[in-house]
Amino acid sequence: MINIEVINSNHVQKGVKNMRVNGKTIEGNFIPFEWLENENEVKVFMN
Repeated sequence: MINIEVINSNHVQKGVKNMRVNGKTIEGNFIPFEWLENENEVKVFMN
């Protein structure tokens, strides 16, 4: 399962600044399969 939260404090309509997957920060918008667990928390920070 993947729970996704999008954080868009600047109210932009496109562009991912970075993501946090299970506490690990990723630049860009690709989650490596190896990082996924049975349950996952993903936070997406928009530009």
